[in-house]
Amino acid sequence: MNIAQGILPFQLVADTFKVLITFFGGLPLVMETFRALGLPQSVQKHLLVLQRPGKYEEADYVESFLILFAAGGGCLDDFHLLRQEAALQKLGLKVPSPEAARFFLHAFHEDEALQGWISHQAFIPEETEFLQGLGHVNRDLIRKATIQEPPWKATIDWDATVIESDKREAEYTYLGCRGYQPVVAYWAEQDRVFGFQPL
Repeated sequence: MNIAQGILPFQLVADTFKVLITFFGGLPLVMETFRALGLPQSVQKHLLVLQRPGKYEEADYVESFLILFAAGGGCLDDFHLLRQEAALQKLGLKVPSPEAARFFLHAFHEDEALQGWISHQAFIPEETEFLQGLGHVNRDLIRKATIQEPPWKATIDWDATVIESDKREAEYTYLGCRGYQPVVAYWAEQDRVFGFQPL
């Protein structure tokens, strides 16, 4: 029986066990899936971005970005919130600082690939070496995550998706908001998104 301390029928009980809790209860499942599919090993095999060994490896960055997206993060500064999550750190999540994450992302950008781009027009630059590495990781993911039976049919829905953004560089979309319109490939029979191309 609960004895009320106030108007509502509940009591506050001190945590004498020092249990770690997280506000992001679903994220351990994302972490577990990332690791169960062998993606850390795939990232280390195909994505050699960092010039020298450090506190974080490429797989730590990729996992951190996936966790950030799964948690609903909207910018690199949201890494600060994840870095404060002791429970997720206890499970092995290694979240870099926003500055380190920004440096990591800049490695995927090459100014030469943007030559010929005209403002307000769709433009798909050639993939950089590191983007090609991510493509190999994505192929490994598709092999592991798809239904094991040979797929006899593949219906691909290839469509642009509007992602709103407040960045200065973001242009107005056909919906009237500022943002980006990456093209997403969806494999209907497998219920999988397996392609993503920025525009």
